[in-house]
Amino acid sequence: MEEITITWHGPYKLQNIDKYDIINKTGIYAIYRVFGNNETLQYIGKTERSFVKRINEHVKKWLHLYRGQLYIRFGVLSFEPGKKFSSKKLDDIESLLITYCKPPENSYYFNTSLHQRLYRILSHYYTLIQIEI
Repeated sequence: MEEITITWHGPYKLQNIDKYDIINKTGIYAIYRVFGNNETLQYIGKTERSFVKRINEHVKKWLHLYRGQLYIRFGVLSFEPGKKFSSKKLDDIESLLITYCKPPENSYYFNTSLHQRLYRILSHYYTLIQIEI
């Protein structure tokens, strides 16, 4: 079983993300809405481009429609010795998180072929989820 660690950074207010160096990295991100005293996960995404490029695409397409404060957590992936990044692993991690958390804006993407691969995903600094399949 391969172990993959997600180190979370944030939360950062959407309108302030350009102040942080993390926006130039790649990986997994989680978008939350805070309305009143409630924080709700809205979307989980992945990017092989910089976080800021992908988030700006979301802002133009749909994030500008949300009421309340939007916050983003950025997850940077690390792998055990001898293992390395691949687009397939990034897809699998995103799919696992979406399947487990079921954020409302991700209703379109569930990867049903994950049973063929085994991962142990560890979450550092913030627990979005911690699962082992």
